[in-house]
Formats: sequence, C-alpha cells, structure tokens
Amino acid sequence: MVTGGVLIVFSFWWLYFSREGGEVLTDNSVGYQWGFGHYFIYGAGAAVGAGLAARIDHYTDHSEVTDLVSSAFVTGPVVVFLLSLWLVHIRLHDASARTWGPLAVAVAATVAATWWPYTELWVGAVCVALLVVELRMAARPRGVVGAAH
Repeated sequence: MVTGGVLIVFSFWWLYFSREGGEVLTDNSVGYQWGFGHYFIYGAGAAVGAGLAARIDHYTDHSEVTDLVSSAFVTGPVVVFLLSLWLVHIRLHDASARTWGPLAVAVAATVAATWWPYTELWVGAVCVALLVVELRMAARPRGVVGAAH
C-alpha cells in the first residue's frame, strides 16, 4: 500500500515538472487554459490523497465500501490528473502521438487496475512507466524519432 502511494505521488510530481512551463507560457492564448486547468490537476492530486486514505481504511476494516469502490477512489483521480496534465501542460509542448499514445495506454491500464488486487501498487507502476516514457520523450527533439541525448 505505502509503496504504491509513494510511487503515485512521486510520479505525479516528476511528471508535472518533466517539462518547463515557461516555454509555452510565452503565448497569451494559453493563459486561461493553463490557469484554470490547474484546478483539475490540484483537485485530482488532493483526491488521490483521499483515495489512498480510503484504501487504508479498507485494508484495516474501518470502511464499509467494497474493494472495487475504494480502488476507484484511487484510479479515478489518477485518470483525471493524467488527462488534465496532458491537456494543460504536456500537449502544449508536444501534442503528437508520441505523448498522447503512452498517456492513452497509461489511462487504460489505470482504469483496468481498478479491478485488480492491490490497485495502488499497480497504478504506481503504471505511473512510473509513464514517467520513464515521458522523460525519454521530453529529452528528444520534436520530429526526430531515433534521436537520443
């Protein structure tokens, strides 16, 4: 439980800061999208914390919700965070399939993990895998498929 929660939270932080925000904020047309989009990012981050607390309550028999419901309390906010992060931040850097493709796979795997035991551990692993892909994509120049730095 703890490992999955730490993986999720640290991955969120690192995914958010994997690209410089200043590079895209020079254009006035993205200001409202950037600003108001952060409501979803911050809200989802807070909801993940509440979801992890619900999972602890479930594991310690202090909750009356089912395993599926408490799992959804984690996976739902993670999906909102990932989609919001892509729409508000990553898409502005690179909206190509090399960023939305891995994101779509991560979202699908996160939703599927709702039905798996130890959901938070699986979701943490998905977030770490997405982070590795994102860091590799952020390091490559746009339009160059095989370039490595």
